[in-house]
Amino acid sequence: TVIESSHNLRGFEAGRAVDGNPKTYWLVPGGQRMEAMSRDKYLIFDLGCKMKISEIDILGRVHSLRGSRILLQIGPSAKGPWQQAHSFRALSSLQRTRSALPKDLPSTQFVRLFIRREGHATFRYKVHDVRFLCTSET
Repeated sequence: TVIESSHNLRGFEAGRAVDGNPKTYWLVPGGQRMEAMSRDKYLIFDLGCKMKISEIDILGRVHSLRGSRILLQIGPSAKGPWQQAHSFRALSSLQRTRSALPKDLPSTQFVRLFIRREGHATFRYKVHDVRFLCTSET
């Protein structure tokens, strides 16, 4: 479940990134005004209980010449403190990107995904789907 995001536009709310419908999406519009409001775009997820995450799968698109750097952070609560866990490049075209996380990553309930701006400031971001491959902490 998405519990917080940097942007929450009507009709393009963050929950659309996890609603199971690849035709809907979370939108961060481009433009200098929007960039001034948030250099980095983020989603915070509550996995429901402590889980061991082995992979992330993301579907989306940033309208730029290359994708964005995605930073995955974990924390003990929805407010952090956040620990850098993984980074990868994605969203260069509307196709799924799957990335394996470090095997020694501790179990967590809360995950923050930062979509880092790189290059020109006016890019539009669309995130259609985010999935975590997890196992319960037992």
